[in-house]
Amino acid sequence: MGIPEFLWVGMALSCLGAVVGFPCQIYSNYKKGSCEGYALPGPFISLFACSSWLIGASMEEHPALLLSQIPGLIFLIVIMGQFTFYWLRERRMKQATVETTTETDGQAGPEIELEPEGASS
Repeated sequence: MGIPEFLWVGMALSCLGAVVGFPCQIYSNYKKGSCEGYALPGPFISLFACSSWLIGASMEEHPALLLSQIPGLIFLIVIMGQFTFYWLRERRMKQATVETTTETDGQAGPEIELEPEGASS
């Protein structure tokens, strides 16, 4: 069973988006040290779409369709890993800040008794 011509265009665009778009996003996240400004639902939806294409392509035995989705799936997994890594790091940093603040609040330094001037023993 052959692949219709319009699917070749879709596969080419899918590969192009995966090879150009996702690596740029991964590098941007790495450079900023966070995924701030990148909407979380986008990668989930794309991951679901890639997975659906992979399942459909494997059921229909279309190796070209199957291969066109693999780069996108790999880059999406990396982006999801970045979300998780940066989210956990930020959470640990906030928790450490709260613990440090809690430990120092309400504690006075050691009490020092001062002798009045001229009263030496």
